[in-house]
Amino acid sequence: MDWTTPLNVQQLDFITRLQELRRCPNSSPLLSHDCPGVWSEQVKIYGDRLLPIRNHCRQRILKSDPILPVRDLWQQYFLEGLAATTVDLIWPHPLRPAEEETDQFYWLEDASGDSETGLRVEVMAVAGKDIAEVPRPVNPNESDLIIWVWVEESLEDAYQDYHPIVLGFLPSDRLGAGDALTLDQLWYGGGLRGYVEANTSRQIRQSQAWLRPLMGSANCAYPLAIAADGKTVASTSYDGSLKLWRLKDPQLQEALGGRSWSTAASTPGSAGQTLSTRDADSIYHCCHSGQGQLLRSLPGLRSGVTAVLLDFPGEQLICGSQGGKIEIWQVESGEKQHSFTAHEGGIRFLAISASGTLFASTASDRQLRVWQWCDRTLTLLFSQLRDGISSITLSPDGSQVGCGFQNGQIEVWSVASGESFYRLKAHSGPVRSLSLSDDGTSLASSSVERTLKLWKTDNGHLDGLHTGHADPLISVSPNADGCWVDVSLFQADPPSWTAR
Repeated sequence: MDWTTPLNVQQLDFITRLQELRRCPNSSPLLSHDCPGVWSEQVKIYGDRLLPIRNHCRQRILKSDPILPVRDLWQQYFLEGLAATTVDLIWPHPLRPAEEETDQFYWLEDASGDSETGLRVEVMAVAGKDIAEVPRPVNPNESDLIIWVWVEESLEDAYQDYHPIVLGFLPSDRLGAGDALTLDQLWYGGGLRGYVEANTSRQIRQSQAWLRPLMGSANCAYPLAIAADGKTVASTSYDGSLKLWRLKDPQLQEALGGRSWSTAASTPGSAGQTLSTRDADSIYHCCHSGQGQLLRSLPGLRSGVTAVLLDFPGEQLICGSQGGKIEIWQVESGEKQHSFTAHEGGIRFLAISASGTLFASTASDRQLRVWQWCDRTLTLLFSQLRDGISSITLSPDGSQVGCGFQNGQIEVWSVASGESFYRLKAHSGPVRSLSLSDDGTSLASSSVERTLKLWKTDNGHLDGLHTGHADPLISVSPNADGCWVDVSLFQADPPSWTAR
């Protein structure tokens, strides 16, 4: 899989949310931060941020050809200034102009300020209401990459409040042929910092089979699972094989909060899926990397692994295939415990109870099923036919199973009786992750509109809402010789959470 695939997938997600913003201007489906240097899809420019842009425009006009209309010069320079300021706000280090007489070319540098370790960037400003296409640079070879910024508001001098949006970026050698570019041809802007870092360190060239940690809202290119104790990691590859890794990292164990984690593959047309089984707050406070040793390789599933999960002690590995088969492996011995056909379509998501005796699965056949695993036998306890499932969860005791849907709804059932406890219209976009608390009294959900909501399970009432941050990300990257693995749980304490 091309390492850029998740960037393209994230861009499709961004375009969907951008269209939602056009339909409902009062909604807030875009990622937005007020803190300089923290990634935002949309920034705010007004007041003290706006004044220097206007002053700079006036200085450029004084130096320009007096034959040219001042109004035209003002709109051009002001638009360029807004776009450049937008990139400056999302970049963690001050931008350095590459040319004195323009607001288009800059050096993206690291903290050292050494231009030799940075990239020359051209900032393309896009104005107006229609953004189906974006312009190409006149001389693309003059820069290493291009960033597009859209300003919808009026460029008249009296206007005082701007909300530019980063539409995406592309390396200059990926522009291809043609007169214009569509938005879906761009790479998601959230991958900009990771791309620059990886490009300067040549990490991209070292590993084409794995997605490096390029952005804070993407997932690994292939399914991944981490046991609750933070000591065992299961990773998969394009050929359906599996690898088990052993870590010695107490900080990762603490960050996981005693719950296992798994990610499903990012696929075209979706924004990927991060399945967490933990109340979210404790995860958002960790940013850590560790090293691990390869425990063993497993042959996996020939039709391709589409979902993988470790039980809470990290003793059993459950994996699902494109063909609907589920296999269960014993981690220490590498012995296969079970292999059976669970669904008529590719397995999409897996979830497990804290006790490890029950696990849930869903597949492209629209079936949600809960299985009991006891004394080396498997029993089907619960089955529901549902369209558009985008996430699942099991309560710690296995008594409740919940689903998030593409239409933003959530439904929770009793595993024993099959009775629906409640159905919520929770989000305006697909529900990416669900988590039932240890005592079963609260449910956490997150969605592609970048909101985290907490619900009371006894009555389905909203108990809390947080906005302004992407989902947590766990990524795994083996080094060049494959003998160890970097495990990174991203999300420091977000500086601009807003709660209401």
